[in-house]
Amino acid sequence: MKIAPLHPLEEIRLQELNDLEILDTETEQQFDDLVQLASQIANTPISLLSLVDKKRQWFKAGVGLAAKETPRDYAFCAHAILGTEIFEVPDASKDERFADNPLSVDYPNVIFYAGAPIYGPSKMPIGTLCVIDSVPRTLNAQQKSALEKLSNQASYLLQLRNKNRLIIEQNADLQYYRVAVEVMNDGLVLQDQTGAIVKFNPAALAVLRLTEDELLGRKSTDSMWQAIREDSSSFPGEDHPASISLRTGKSQRNVIMGVKAKFESPSWISINSEPIFGPNSNVPTHVVTTFTDITDRKNSEALLFNAAKMSSLGQMAGGIAHEINTPLNVISSNCDYLIDLLDSNEVEPEIFLKKIETIYKTTQRIAAIIRGLRTFARDSSTDPHVEINLQSVLTDCLSFCTEQFRNKGVEIQMQCSKEIYILGDAVRFSQVILNLLSNALDAVKNLNEKIVKILCSVENNTIVTRVIDSGLGIPDAIVDRMMTPFFTTKEVGSGTGLGLSISKGIMESMGGNLSYELYENHTSFVATMPLTKRPQ
Repeated sequence: MKIAPLHPLEEIRLQELNDLEILDTETEQQFDDLVQLASQIANTPISLLSLVDKKRQWFKAGVGLAAKETPRDYAFCAHAILGTEIFEVPDASKDERFADNPLSVDYPNVIFYAGAPIYGPSKMPIGTLCVIDSVPRTLNAQQKSALEKLSNQASYLLQLRNKNRLIIEQNADLQYYRVAVEVMNDGLVLQDQTGAIVKFNPAALAVLRLTEDELLGRKSTDSMWQAIREDSSSFPGEDHPASISLRTGKSQRNVIMGVKAKFESPSWISINSEPIFGPNSNVPTHVVTTFTDITDRKNSEALLFNAAKMSSLGQMAGGIAHEINTPLNVISSNCDYLIDLLDSNEVEPEIFLKKIETIYKTTQRIAAIIRGLRTFARDSSTDPHVEINLQSVLTDCLSFCTEQFRNKGVEIQMQCSKEIYILGDAVRFSQVILNLLSNALDAVKNLNEKIVKILCSVENNTIVTRVIDSGLGIPDAIVDRMMTPFFTTKEVGSGTGLGLSISKGIMESMGGNLSYELYENHTSFVATMPLTKRPQ
């Protein structure tokens, strides 16, 4: 007996057979009908639809044979799958390959065999449709033609069965997805190539506070949305995540948008958009967008922001009082001096004018402090980002705390060009700087060398503002955690633990960043912003 060699692509062939998920399945009428026809056409007592597995041949359908499988080493079909045409053995008893084959010398006495290959979806031979007799014989041309047609039909039925199975599985998966989409808390909409909403889930209506009629068919560019950015500026429809995904074919992640729709106050949502492509297409046919209601989170962030801002202001309150009291004393003393001059009738014009000038400059200083204090204390959550002069913002910040630094014996220095402008929110940027100055004051007030510097520069099209103190840096164990919410190294009651985390969030909301660096062996916090042009 000669055992058939393995197919040249045996691993791929076996994988295709296994992917059909047909081995060891129950009988099916369409396959039973095929073997019945094959037996009748060939006029043989046995006909089988045989699938050649790794170590066996298994019969999906059969006539005249009770067995469901036999060892692969004995299988005539293992030889048949190596060719593309009908494999015929007229007389196995005279064929050296099969003369001593157990299937020939014993039950079922296979003397005559003819098998036509059956193919899987990728045209790999997975088995045969074969006819068998216990006496020598051959098939005529018509019988061979009919057997080939039946084997083709068997291949087609196997592939059709597999497609139906996959469709059933996909439908089941779709049902799971459909249920999941229906019950999910996140809103979901499907938009076609024009941007019109064609499908949505119930949560979409709840999150957007709209009815089905108000949502279906709407586009991102619809004026109804009145969408806004986090800085309260308009959010044009062509910039919406879904519009960008349709236009570019790229995913959009974690985009924050306020949607007013029919209401005065916006619903804040976090949006993800994913383009969907058709077969062999580089252009999206649809985009699916999910969005989460983060209104409560935004409100909480606003409360934390204001709490941290007031905390920063509170820490500087003593300094502010000194900042105002000192110039008031200057005004008072100069006024007393002028009164004395008038009473003595010894008025010298030059001295008089000099004292008046001093009083005027001092009142301007007080006005600047009060102006900065009023600006910093107000709610800026709806302010748009505008171009602001960096030196002016930093000067206002220093007006709050110069006296407090002086009282602690801390030298404060600032280097910033008048020509540097940033695009952002002056109030929020001031909060970042005040928080950094407050931390720097705490860090150096008990040192021998007490210096805090504010250095501004333009580096690689980035505006860099460093707040540097004369401390020796921050331990590595703290660096990785210090910008997380509620982390603090201060004594209980001395800080909220929110300053750095909120400051980092503020910088990121303005397109910048806040980081830590060791600058010339001293502690340095770096606020960066994109470079913008100076207003004309």
